[in-house]
Amino acid sequence: MYLGLSLQGQELYPIFPVRQLSQIEYPTLDFLANIQCPVLVAHSRDDRLIPFALGRRLYEAAPEPKAFIALRGGHVAAFRTQAKIYNVGGEEFLAQKLGW
Repeated sequence: MYLGLSLQGQELYPIFPVRQLSQIEYPTLDFLANIQCPVLVAHSRDDRLIPFALGRRLYEAAPEPKAFIALRGGHVAAFRTQAKIYNVGGEEFLAQKLGW
């Protein structure tokens, strides 16, 4: 199952046949099914480009060990304005999941 540009486009523009027109696919859910390393997903509740629910779907599909960091702010701005939350979450992930 694909969770990428075409699914995102279909959610943003449901009246257009985005899946049929999209030339680029990132089969992220397929990749997650075969991954064998810890997964960290960080996503903003305020992201208007990629819905928060899609970030949660990736997290839910990922095998353990995994972690999720919920941020606030726009698609790119969230990582800048919430840098402390993101950095602390990343450090905790490395410490807990990878023993760093």
